[in-house]
Amino acid sequence: MMRGYANQYRSAKGMFDDAVQTLGDANADEIAKQNALQIMGNIGPKLKNLKELSDPVEAYRRLAGEAEARATQKRMNLTAEQRRALFPLDSYDVPIDSLIFK
Repeated sequence: MMRGYANQYRSAKGMFDDAVQTLGDANADEIAKQNALQIMGNIGPKLKNLKELSDPVEAYRRLAGEAEARATQKRMNLTAEQRRALFPLDSYDVPIDSLIFK
């Protein structure tokens, strides 16, 4: 799984770098530069996430089952009243929308 993210990151990074090079090329026509800007806009925001996921430790932290286990462990010594006051998803140590479900 982590290798797949690493390959996706390398591919996306290569496309992004090519787009940057096209923008800096004085001989590139306007259409090529517009395409490069579009590629950068589409790929740029995804690069950080892919880079983090290509790190095996970060990918492991984001596995839904592992994050849930850590959240459960975090809540296990709370009193019933404390558990009622703390929404379970607030116990997670990674953002819920970045969890990996296999």
